[in-house]
Amino acid sequence: MANYKIYIGIQSTDKKRVRGSTSIDFRYDAEAKMLYLYSRGKEVWRTDGVEPGDAFILLNTGDALKIQEMILPTHPDGFLMYLLGYPNGTRCHREDYYEKSLKAGREEHLLPGRKEEVVEGEHYRMHLAVDPEGKIYHIVAYCWAKLTPEEIVEVFTKWKYPLRFPKSFIRASMRRRLGLTDEQIAEIRSSWD
Repeated sequence: MANYKIYIGIQSTDKKRVRGSTSIDFRYDAEAKMLYLYSRGKEVWRTDGVEPGDAFILLNTGDALKIQEMILPTHPDGFLMYLLGYPNGTRCHREDYYEKSLKAGREEHLLPGRKEEVVEGEHYRMHLAVDPEGKIYHIVAYCWAKLTPEEIVEVFTKWKYPLRFPKSFIRASMRRRLGLTDEQIAEIRSSWD
Protein backbone atom coordinates (compact mmCIF):
# COMPACT_ATOMS: atom_id res chain seq x y z
CA MET A 1 0.00 0.00 0.00
CA ALA A 2 1.35 3.43 -0.94
CA ASN A 3 0.40 6.81 0.47
CA TYR A 4 0.65 10.01 -1.53
CA LYS A 5 -0.11 13.61 -0.64
CA ILE A 6 -1.75 16.28 -2.78
CA TYR A 7 -1.36 19.94 -1.82
CA ILE A 8 -3.70 22.49 -3.39
CA GLY A 9 -2.20 25.79 -4.50
CA ILE A 10 -3.78 29.07 -5.54
CA GLN A 11 -4.25 28.49 -9.26
CA SER A 12 -5.87 25.85 -11.40
CA THR A 13 -3.57 23.13 -12.63
CA ASP A 14 -3.51 21.04 -15.75
CA LYS A 15 -3.50 17.32 -15.14
CA LYS A 16 -0.25 16.46 -13.39
CA ARG A 17 1.33 13.43 -11.79
CA VAL A 18 0.96 12.84 -8.06
CA ARG A 19 4.48 13.05 -6.60
CA GLY A 20 5.91 9.56 -6.12
CA SER A 21 3.24 7.80 -8.20
CA THR A 22 3.74 6.19 -11.60
CA SER A 23 0.08 6.08 -12.68
CA ILE A 24 -1.99 8.60 -10.68
CA ASP A 25 -2.67 12.15 -11.83
CA PHE A 26 -4.72 15.01 -10.40
CA ARG A 27 -6.19 18.25 -11.69
CA TYR A 28 -7.46 21.23 -9.71
CA ASP A 29 -10.03 23.67 -11.10
CA ALA A 30 -9.81 26.78 -8.89
CA GLU A 31 -12.86 28.48 -10.43
CA ALA A 32 -15.15 25.47 -9.88
CA LYS A 33 -13.30 24.48 -6.66
CA MET A 34 -13.08 20.91 -7.97
CA LEU A 35 -10.35 18.32 -7.51
CA TYR A 36 -10.16 15.44 -10.01
CA LEU A 37 -8.18 12.24 -9.61
CA TYR A 38 -7.13 9.99 -12.50
CA SER A 39 -5.71 6.49 -12.52
CA ARG A 40 -4.06 5.28 -15.72
CA GLY A 41 -5.72 8.17 -17.59
CA LYS A 42 -9.30 7.55 -16.41
CA GLU A 43 -11.13 9.80 -13.99
CA VAL A 44 -11.74 7.76 -10.83
CA TRP A 45 -12.71 10.40 -8.27
CA ARG A 46 -13.78 14.03 -7.93
CA THR A 47 -14.89 16.33 -5.18
CA ASP A 48 -16.09 19.91 -4.93
CA GLY A 49 -15.58 22.65 -2.36
CA VAL A 50 -11.80 22.37 -2.55
CA GLU A 51 -10.05 25.57 -1.47
CA PRO A 52 -6.47 26.75 -2.01
CA GLY A 53 -4.44 25.56 0.97
CA ASP A 54 -6.32 22.25 1.33
CA ALA A 55 -4.34 19.02 1.44
CA PHE A 56 -5.34 15.43 0.74
CA ILE A 57 -3.83 12.04 1.42
CA LEU A 58 -4.26 9.34 -1.17
CA LEU A 59 -4.14 5.71 -0.11
CA ASN A 60 -3.42 3.31 -2.95
CA THR A 61 -4.04 -0.30 -1.92
CA GLY A 62 -3.39 -1.61 -5.42
CA ASP A 63 -7.05 -2.58 -5.79
CA ALA A 64 -8.60 0.77 -4.95
CA LEU A 65 -7.81 4.40 -4.38
CA LYS A 66 -9.06 6.10 -1.26
CA ILE A 67 -8.66 9.82 -0.78
CA GLN A 68 -9.35 11.87 2.30
CA GLU A 69 -8.71 15.43 3.36
CA MET A 70 -5.71 15.81 5.63
CA ILE A 71 -6.32 17.27 9.05
CA LEU A 72 -3.92 20.19 9.32
CA PRO A 73 -3.16 22.20 12.46
CA THR A 74 -5.91 24.78 12.92
CA HIS A 75 -4.14 27.46 14.96
CA PRO A 76 -1.72 29.75 13.11
CA ASP A 77 1.20 28.99 15.46
CA GLY A 78 0.81 25.22 15.04
CA PHE A 79 0.34 25.55 11.29
CA LEU A 80 3.45 27.73 10.98
CA MET A 81 5.55 25.08 12.74
CA TYR A 82 3.96 22.40 10.51
CA LEU A 83 4.89 24.37 7.34
CA LEU A 84 8.46 24.66 8.59
CA GLY A 85 8.63 20.86 8.87
CA TYR A 86 8.30 20.27 12.61
CA PRO A 87 6.37 17.02 13.20
CA ASN A 88 3.97 16.37 16.06
CA GLY A 89 5.86 16.03 19.30
CA THR A 90 8.35 18.74 18.34
CA ARG A 91 5.84 21.63 18.16
CA CYS A 92 5.51 23.36 21.52
CA HIS A 93 3.04 25.99 22.69
CA ARG A 94 4.19 26.21 26.31
CA GLU A 95 7.67 27.16 27.50
CA ASP A 96 7.86 24.42 30.15
CA TYR A 97 7.14 21.74 27.53
CA TYR A 98 9.57 23.46 25.15
CA GLU A 99 12.44 23.20 27.68
CA LYS A 100 11.84 19.45 28.20
CA SER A 101 11.46 18.80 24.47
CA LEU A 102 14.59 20.80 23.66
CA LYS A 103 16.70 18.69 26.00
CA ALA A 104 15.34 15.42 24.56
CA GLY A 105 15.62 16.68 20.97
CA ARG A 106 19.23 17.72 21.44
CA GLU A 107 20.10 14.29 22.82
CA GLU A 108 18.47 12.63 19.81
CA HIS A 109 19.63 14.92 16.99
CA LEU A 110 22.83 16.70 18.05
CA LEU A 111 25.19 13.88 17.25
CA PRO A 112 28.93 14.45 16.70
CA GLY A 113 29.53 16.47 13.55
CA ARG A 114 26.13 18.16 13.57
CA LYS A 115 25.74 21.77 14.56
CA GLU A 116 22.73 23.41 16.14
CA GLU A 117 21.10 26.35 14.41
CA VAL A 118 18.36 28.51 15.90
CA VAL A 119 15.83 30.84 14.32
CA GLU A 120 14.42 32.99 17.08
CA GLY A 121 12.51 36.11 17.99
CA GLU A 122 10.69 37.46 21.00
CA HIS A 123 7.83 34.93 20.83
CA TYR A 124 9.31 32.00 18.90
CA ARG A 125 12.34 29.69 18.79
CA MET A 126 13.07 27.01 16.19
CA HIS A 127 16.00 24.63 16.75
CA LEU A 128 17.57 22.54 14.00
CA ALA A 129 20.54 20.20 13.75
CA VAL A 130 22.49 20.37 10.49
CA ASP A 131 24.99 17.70 9.47
CA PRO A 132 28.11 18.36 7.35
CA GLU A 133 26.24 17.36 4.15
CA GLY A 134 23.52 19.94 4.89
CA LYS A 135 20.80 17.49 5.97
CA ILE A 136 18.40 19.11 8.45
CA TYR A 137 16.93 17.52 11.57
CA HIS A 138 14.10 19.36 13.32
CA ILE A 139 14.87 19.38 17.04
CA VAL A 140 12.01 21.43 18.50
CA ALA A 141 9.99 24.59 17.81
CA TYR A 142 8.21 26.91 20.22
CA CYS A 143 5.69 29.56 19.14
CA TRP A 144 3.62 31.76 21.34
CA ALA A 145 -0.06 31.10 20.60
CA LYS A 146 -0.71 34.72 19.63
CA LEU A 147 1.98 35.38 17.05
CA THR A 148 1.18 38.49 15.04
CA PRO A 149 1.21 38.47 11.23
CA GLU A 150 4.35 40.64 11.43
CA GLU A 151 6.08 37.99 13.56
CA ILE A 152 5.04 35.27 11.11
CA VAL A 153 6.60 37.30 8.28
CA GLU A 154 9.74 37.68 10.43
CA VAL A 155 9.96 33.90 10.92
CA PHE A 156 9.69 33.22 7.18
CA THR A 157 12.21 35.92 6.24
CA LYS A 158 14.73 34.52 8.75
CA TRP A 159 14.12 30.89 7.66
CA LYS A 160 16.91 29.90 5.24
CA TYR A 161 16.21 26.17 5.06
CA PRO A 162 14.29 24.14 2.46
CA LEU A 163 10.54 23.78 2.85
CA ARG A 164 9.04 20.41 1.95
CA PHE A 165 5.76 21.70 0.54
CA PRO A 166 5.03 23.12 -2.93
CA LYS A 167 5.43 26.89 -2.88
CA SER A 168 1.94 27.40 -4.35
CA PHE A 169 0.47 25.49 -1.37
CA ILE A 170 2.59 27.54 1.04
CA ARG A 171 1.44 30.83 -0.52
CA ALA A 172 -2.23 29.73 -0.43
CA SER A 173 -1.81 28.66 3.20
CA MET A 174 -0.16 31.93 4.17
CA ARG A 175 -3.23 33.77 3.00
CA ARG A 176 -5.91 31.36 4.20
CA ARG A 177 -4.50 29.75 7.35
CA LEU A 178 -2.05 32.38 8.59
CA GLY A 179 -4.05 35.47 7.62
CA LEU A 180 -1.23 37.22 5.78
CA THR A 181 -1.87 39.95 3.23
CA ASP A 182 -0.60 39.92 -0.35
CA GLU A 183 1.99 42.55 0.62
CA GLN A 184 3.29 40.38 3.48
CA ILE A 185 3.45 37.33 1.22
CA ALA A 186 5.37 39.37 -1.38
CA GLU A 187 7.85 40.42 1.33
CA ILE A 188 8.41 36.77 2.26
CA ARG A 189 8.78 35.71 -1.38
CA SER A 190 11.38 38.41 -2.00
CA SER A 191 13.46 37.02 0.89
CA TRP A 192 13.39 33.56 -0.74
CA ASP A 193 14.91 34.73 -4.03
